[in-house]
Amino acid sequence: MKVFVFEHATALPTLSMGSFFHSPELMELYELTPRHKPYMAVVTVDEGHEVAHLLAVARYKRSLFPPYLYTHIRVIGEGVYLQEPSEQIFSLMVNALKERLQNKVLYMEFSNLSQKMFGYETLRSEGFFPVRWMSVHNSLHSRIPEERITAKLL
Repeated sequence: MKVFVFEHATALPTLSMGSFFHSPELMELYELTPRHKPYMAVVTVDEGHEVAHLLAVARYKRSLFPPYLYTHIRVIGEGVYLQEPSEQIFSLMVNALKERLQNKVLYMEFSNLSQKMFGYETLRSEGFFPVRWMSVHNSLHSRIPEERITAKLL
């Protein structure tokens, strides 16, 4: 199996239908969106037939604190597979994206995986770590609203 990473939708081979989040149409939209750059990882077998594909989007962001300008990669879901989703194929796509983009981005984010533990071993072996976003989101709720609100707002 071979993995190719494409930067432009016009260079893509004909892909099988699947999730909108990993479609050539969404890749074209991201190409036209300012401060976004799409990357499509496509896995093919020896004959050149597509086995799976995964869309990753680089987002260029600004910050008030250093680094003032940075890029991060966002991947929604685990991609599109012709057969059952495979950890081995997912590993190939993650590895190809990481090799291609690791010196260009601050961090990579994988979210909304359909199965809770899908790709966990692959992501851990590649140096990724899980973040419990519910803990981050709910951390502001450790005090009652009356204690959190400022005197001016009261």
